[in-house]
Amino acid sequence: MRRGIRQLTRININWSDWGGSSIGMRNFITNRLETIKQSHPHVVFTTRMRRTKHPYLEGFFVNGKVHAVSVRKYTPDQIEAAVKALDTQSGNKIKIQGTGKVSSRTSIQGQWHPLLNLGQSNKIPSEPPIDVKIQHNFK
Repeated sequence: MRRGIRQLTRININWSDWGGSSIGMRNFITNRLETIKQSHPHVVFTTRMRRTKHPYLEGFFVNGKVHAVSVRKYTPDQIEAAVKALDTQSGNKIKIQGTGKVSSRTSIQGQWHPLLNLGQSNKIPSEPPIDVKIQHNFK
C-alpha cells in the first residue's frame, strides 16, 4: 500500500477442473472465494478455467505491472495467504539496499571541523597588512 491507496486492482484466478495440482484451488473457489471478495472490495476477482494447466494467480496493479504466482498443489489456506501477499505488494520490483562501503583504514584526509570549508577571504590573517605609500617625483 502506498499512501493509503491500494495498488492491486484485479486478480485472475486460473485453474483446471482436471488434475491433482488444482484440488486446493477448486476447494478455495467453492468454499472461500466469496469471503475473500467481501474482505477485499477494492479488488476485482475473475476465474478462468484452463484445462490440463497448473493453477496460478495473476495480480494486476495500478502501475501496469502484472505478477503471476503459481499455486500448484497449494491448500486453500496457502492460496488465501498468496492472495493477501498480492494485496500488500506495491507492484514494483524488489530493490535490494546496499550497506555502503566499509574500510578498515581511517581517512587520510583528516577529521572534519566547522572551520574546514572557509574560503581564503574568511581566514584569519597571521600578520597585519602593511601600509605602503608610493611617491612619484617627476621633474
